Parts: sequence; C-alpha cells; structure tokens
Amino acid sequence: AADDGEPAADDGDPAADDGEPAADDGARTADDGEPAADEPTAARKSPKERARDLIRAGDRAYAAGQVAKAQSRYRSALAAYSRAHAAAAGLGKIEFNKASYGTAAGHYAKAVKLAPSNAGYRIRYGDALYKQGKYADAKQQYTKAKSLGSAQADGRLKKVAGK
Repeated sequence: AADDGEPAADDGDPAADDGEPAADDGARTADDGEPAADEPTAARKSPKERARDLIRAGDRAYAAGQVAKAQSRYRSALAAYSRAHAAAAGLGKIEFNKASYGTAAGHYAKAVKLAPSNAGYRIRYGDALYKQGKYADAKQQYTKAKSLGSAQADGRLKKVAGK
C-alpha cells in the first residue's frame, strides 16, 4: 500500500488487500459512522467535502422527521470541518424547535461568525435571542440582516421595537 500519511485501517486483513492504499481498501466509512456510498471516492474527499455530504444527509433526515439522525449528521459535519456554518445552523434549528433557545442561539452565533453575510442566519439568531428576552441583541441581528437585504428583517424589527 502506498504511504499516504494515514495509518492503514485494516493491515493484515487479506480480504481488504486489493493492491490499493489502505485508505481506499473499502473498509473506510464516512464520518457519520456509516459506510460511504462510494467508498474509494469518499476516502479521498476533503474535510469540507465530507462535511457538505453530512450536512445534506442531516437536511434529508430532518426533512424526514428523523431529528436525532439529523443532529448526529450535523455534529459529524462540524467534527469533520469546524467551519461548516450550515451544520451549526442546522443544530440551531433543531434546538430552537425544541424550545432550547439558549443552545440554539449558541449554534446560530457560530453560524453567524462563520458566515457573517448570511442574512438568514442573522434572522434566526435574532429569533433565538428574542425568545430569551435579549431584545437589544436581537435588534442588532435584525438590523444587520436588514442591511444584508433580508426581506424578513422589517417585520422582526417592528416586533422587537414593541419590547
């Protein structure tokens, strides 16, 4: 096997000896703990690409009502690539919908930090702050979202102005 800098996953396993480097021997799994759909290709993916795949899997799971699976995929995406803002936002959405607004705000804060020009993240971050009674902080996020062109910001700013 070629030395690609990674330890061989299954050294000594004759069934895995296909002449390819150990990273491509079919024994690798995606970072979510399940076998990768196209294992040799998945083994060569960058952390960012693996995270993107995990985020898509999380989005599909969430849409299917599989919240725990979605949460697991989003966490795995962040473990694979710590700058995966969509994974942080996905975790925020899950926590917000469980009424865990403080935890949701933490996830959205990370998403905003990683993608500061994403108006949607700022709206959702503001919503989580609003639900905690942090109206000035929510207003700040809504104002920034408005400056980024969010169509939702005006309604949110009116709502927070009444507090």
